[in-house]
Amino acid sequence: MTSGLLLAVILFFFACDDQEKLGLDLQRADQRLSTFAVDTFAVESSVRMFDTLSVTGNTTTRALVGTVKDNKFGTLEAMTLGGFLLPNAGITFVDDQKRTPILDSLSLTLFLQIAYDYGDTTQTPTINVHRLAQPLISTKTYYSSDRLPVGELLGSVTQKIKRGTILSIKLKDSFVREIVSREGTDDLKVQSAFDQFFKGIRISIEGANNVAFGIDPNSPNTVLTFRYKNELAITTYKSISVFFTGTTGIGTLFTSIQSDFSQTPDLRKLVVNKFVPTTQLNNQGYIMNGAGIFTLLKFPSVYGFSQNKNVVVNRAELIIEPTPDNFDGTRANQTIPSLQFVFAKSDGNLSYSYAASGKSFVNYLPAEGSTSNNLVALTMPYLASGRTFQPVIITSYIQGLMNKTLDNSGIFVVPQGFLTSNSVEKLTIGNNKSTTSPMKLVVYYTVITR
Repeated sequence: MTSGLLLAVILFFFACDDQEKLGLDLQRADQRLSTFAVDTFAVESSVRMFDTLSVTGNTTTRALVGTVKDNKFGTLEAMTLGGFLLPNAGITFVDDQKRTPILDSLSLTLFLQIAYDYGDTTQTPTINVHRLAQPLISTKTYYSSDRLPVGELLGSVTQKIKRGTILSIKLKDSFVREIVSREGTDDLKVQSAFDQFFKGIRISIEGANNVAFGIDPNSPNTVLTFRYKNELAITTYKSISVFFTGTTGIGTLFTSIQSDFSQTPDLRKLVVNKFVPTTQLNNQGYIMNGAGIFTLLKFPSVYGFSQNKNVVVNRAELIIEPTPDNFDGTRANQTIPSLQFVFAKSDGNLSYSYAASGKSFVNYLPAEGSTSNNLVALTMPYLASGRTFQPVIITSYIQGLMNKTLDNSGIFVVPQGFLTSNSVEKLTIGNNKSTTSPMKLVVYYTVITR
């Protein structure tokens, strides 16, 4: 009874006279009301085919050789061009007794470690090694579309392609004798002179319509080996090995890729360095690493969204789905890569930063929680078991677009590690109008009334 009376007295003295002001003393004067909302925002997408992707020095994990044909994606022809690094002591064949090697006991073999294969590996192609007609220049920037003239055929081998195996290609004796004739000169002692003399090689494929393989340039099994002896009676051969890579880094090595889209339904509409809306490509975005084709995403309805209201983005999810024809069974050994995102510049190019040394770095969209001292590229994992991509969180990026602290040049969708791992992987993704694989940007946000 006493407690009930006490409660009544408290309610009488502290009751609010004006119900319209109920609760206002608990809020800041400038932020009185807030509304939580969930919206799906439009994603504008277009496809660009680049012709200026630098590949020099980027073939650090894989160099490609082969031809891949596909009704939807056209034809890609890949060739590896490369020069070798001299050993620190150079190359010399003369022994302690000043004896030159016996020519009948001298051979030169190129060993290639196959780290990757794609397409119809039941075929038996011929792998050719040509000498370049002009030297590779270590200070020059090469692009994936570059082609260099070749001279004589140095050697070839015909066999099936299988990852984890080694191709062995014996090079012609006349070339070996030419190298031995430079004994004691700068051509076998100084790298720059060796580059001018040796020029480099091109590795290509013929006799196969749909097979490609990747060479691991860092493998000790990828090597140019001289095998010789200085006296016929000696039973043990000596050897000198020359590699694409060495203590000074990697030599001039890149993959040249030529493409033909003339017979494809969509890609034939592409024009180099021009954007084509995905609405003109059957509502599909294309991603082709080897051909330098990437899809650009923009978010026009998001940009400046908080201009006249105070919007806090609680969470923003980007959803991308592969289209069903990625799984139609016609692409042997097809693997779908995980995806990353690169900031676009206002001129439509990929965004780069440059160190004091002059080395360039791609500006990836960072993962949430990254700091300036520890930038981690945002990755959208491909989940093979579900044939889908895991949605990614891009809250900070969307908040920046809403506040106009970031420009609306967009982000390119690229394969993970697209500049450091050459591949012929390709895929199509649905745009926001796709009926089978719609792309979505779902934003959870709070609007705080001023």
